[in-house]
Amino acid sequence: MGNWQMPKGQFGRKPLTWQPLPHMEEYLDELAVRFNKPDSIRAVKKGLAHFAIYAREDNLRHPAEVERRHALRFLAYLQEQGFQQSYQQRISKYVRSWFNWLLDVHPREMSVDPWHRIKIGKTEKKPDPLEDDEVIALFEAHRRGAFQLSPFLFHRREVILVAFFGWALRIHEAHSLNTSQVDARLDYVKVINKGAGGKMKTLPYGPQMKQVMLRWLPIRGRYAVPGEDALLIEQSGNRLGIDSIRKVITALGGEAGVTVNPHRIRDTVGTRLLTEDVAVERVQKILGHTNARQTLQYAAVRDHKVAEDHTRVIDAPFEQLLMGRTRER
Repeated sequence: MGNWQMPKGQFGRKPLTWQPLPHMEEYLDELAVRFNKPDSIRAVKKGLAHFAIYAREDNLRHPAEVERRHALRFLAYLQEQGFQQSYQQRISKYVRSWFNWLLDVHPREMSVDPWHRIKIGKTEKKPDPLEDDEVIALFEAHRRGAFQLSPFLFHRREVILVAFFGWALRIHEAHSLNTSQVDARLDYVKVINKGAGGKMKTLPYGPQMKQVMLRWLPIRGRYAVPGEDALLIEQSGNRLGIDSIRKVITALGGEAGVTVNPHRIRDTVGTRLLTEDVAVERVQKILGHTNARQTLQYAAVRDHKVAEDHTRVIDAPFEQLLMGRTRER
């Protein structure tokens, strides 16, 4: 599968120790109740953990002790850690939001806003696609598992791989997929577009992708609990969690010697489509972008042209990537 060229990012940093300052856990608990988005809550917790570490190094034990100069020092501290600029900004926004919450919920403790008139800025995230040899290595590692994994785990992993590479899904979109959406009699699937406020997007459903789904569905049916329509399930029969989906990809990357996550696959598909001269407006339709800057411009697209480009560039190569193995159900 040719031409997946882009520079790689940095991964593999050490996990943080959670030693919260007063009111940090209260804030996270409130976020969990209000938004019910575990992945987002974990990201906020990680950002707050960075601030808690910095605060203790600066002998700050309570948020009321934090002054504007400390907030500025924290920005410098993040730079010293060598984090990418976009990650520094994201952490800073998490911390600033916590202080805004403190000023609102605990006004008697917080007399001033230490982040007043401190500009954090915003950096557009650059795509970080996989190289050609990395894509091939992932599928080769997957094929090696044909007679090592159970049929359930092998074919479920294949569906996850093909869903991400074939449809450039966001992880929440993959998590929400149901069996009713992958009807092999149709040439498209409808997916909830998490980047457009929950609207539906229509994606091409090529022959190779259908074959992968058809191999999985009978196996899935033996495990699914009554009434469970999720395409991806645990062996217990219930819907596979978001973290578990991510771990399937990252674990396969570990076997292949490739640093990968679902979003890198999404970057890879988008870059490949553009590299293969698929019109920008068609790429926008497949990726489900609503912001014109993400794919340069927005234009109406005829569905059959999108399907033709998708089959040529994305679906057809699956035949080679998945060949070379058979697996009994």
